[in-house]
Amino acid sequence: MPITAIALENIPVLNRPIAYEGQLGNFELWGQYDYTGKDLDFLSSVDNEDTSYIKQHNNYLAGLNLGLYKGLSLRYHYLYSEQNAVRALEPKVINTQYDGHDVRLEYSWDFSPSWYLNIQTGFRNHQVTPLNFYSYQSSDITLNTLKNAAGVPIPVLSIASSDSAYLFAASISKSFSQDIQITLGLEGRFVDVSASFNSEVSSLFKGNIPQKTPWQEQHLIATAAFEWQMWEYISVAMDFKHYQIWRENYQAKAGKQDYNSNQQFDFYLFAHAYKGLTLYGHAQIMTHYLLGEVPLVYNTRTNHKFDKAYGFVSAGISYSF
Repeated sequence: MPITAIALENIPVLNRPIAYEGQLGNFELWGQYDYTGKDLDFLSSVDNEDTSYIKQHNNYLAGLNLGLYKGLSLRYHYLYSEQNAVRALEPKVINTQYDGHDVRLEYSWDFSPSWYLNIQTGFRNHQVTPLNFYSYQSSDITLNTLKNAAGVPIPVLSIASSDSAYLFAASISKSFSQDIQITLGLEGRFVDVSASFNSEVSSLFKGNIPQKTPWQEQHLIATAAFEWQMWEYISVAMDFKHYQIWRENYQAKAGKQDYNSNQQFDFYLFAHAYKGLTLYGHAQIMTHYLLGEVPLVYNTRTNHKFDKAYGFVSAGISYSF
């Protein structure tokens, strides 16, 4: 077996920017819980004078990495997210849920005992559970629900946003010993985004809702990963991503700043419990909220929220066979 497979076989791959080198019949099954909130605002993303902020944000992730045949693998992970935000005006509480899928086919080639090349192609998307607001206030607008002829309330504002992307990626890894490995890579994504904000009285919002037509984004993501098997039962990993974003058919709003780049840092501490079973803790920091990682959250209505850092703390479990 190559050095990479022997030395670092205990470190989970998860959805990290490294290759899964399982052979036919091998698999890795994992789950992770992320949390952030105002009570854990270690990045000071919420100022004392803020009247609108995210009170709590939970992510639930699960994934499967499956060896298919001689370096060929299938990778999939699912995300379900719940976000609770508060406002000074109606609606004073906004509960947002969205889910996402990421599926990839990858091929890894060990072209020397300590080097290997990995290529990927895949598809990913996110979808917001539709939101209906029956009362809405902003600085100069107060709207309350109406009723149709049958007496059924009509939402003042409805939201149903989504994104989808095709992706291509390549990375190269180098093992410097049986305990340390570094991976460098590039990933390109071709993204379609739809920010669907609909209202029966849309003219009264005076341009405060995003465009009704979809737009396209191109994402180039530079990645780096470091893994160190410190001890038989303990290992660490650090990942980095730089997102660069270009938009087409996006209707910018005068006086509002758009953001086109983001940096993401991930830190992992793994405890290898028993024969393929690993427990881990994780921390993630992003310089501009969820920019690039969840495209549907960005539009001309929300872009002013992307000026601050964001992050999660996580716990997870992985089982490999």
